Amino acid sequence: MVDSSPGVDLVGESATAGAVGTRLELLGATVDVCVMDPCFTGADGVPVRCSIEDLATMAARTRVLVLSGADEEAVIVPALRAGVRGYLRKGASQQEILRCLHVIAAGGAAFGVGTAERLSSFFDGAQPETSNAAFPFLTERERQVLDFLARGYTNRRIARTLVLSEKTVRNHVSHLLAKLQVNDRTEAALRAKEAGLGC
Repeated sequence: MVDSSPGVDLVGESATAGAVGTRLELLGATVDVCVMDPCFTGADGVPVRCSIEDLATMAARTRVLVLSGADEEAVIVPALRAGVRGYLRKGASQQEILRCLHVIAAGGAAFGVGTAERLSSFFDGAQPETSNAAFPFLTERERQVLDFLARGYTNRRIARTLVLSEKTVRNHVSHLLAKLQVNDRTEAALRAKEAGLGC
């Protein structure tokens, strides 16, 4: 087992996301990496999905390695945007898990081969390639933010995607609304979609 491997000490286990958060608070700085599955089966046999807010809270306390049976982008990408440092499929070899644990504990990020390939193909098209022909009066950054608004992203999600602060994103959104002469982000998103953004 991984917990009995050289250089790895298992300091605790928890059955639910809430219990993980409580445990992390108690253990504090003694936890280098938290390994968890955001989609698991509860004690009553009912499937449970850890919320992105829970993941983000845990990622703020310690480095998180997700070990999950799900490998679709709908699970991987939100987890990464929540701040997790690694993602492995269940069934990964002990050697691969240990490699990821050591890389993440040292401050890096690590992914299984299959996950890395899926992420590569996803992010090839993740950043919006906005045309200057659409809203030429906007800056490139403002067009990127507008594209994400059209996709339905929240300010927090835009900030994580573009590696900006939420305050900076709010400022961009305010400028967008003024330049587009619209009342709110919904109207801005509709204008963007009409121009072909948000696809």
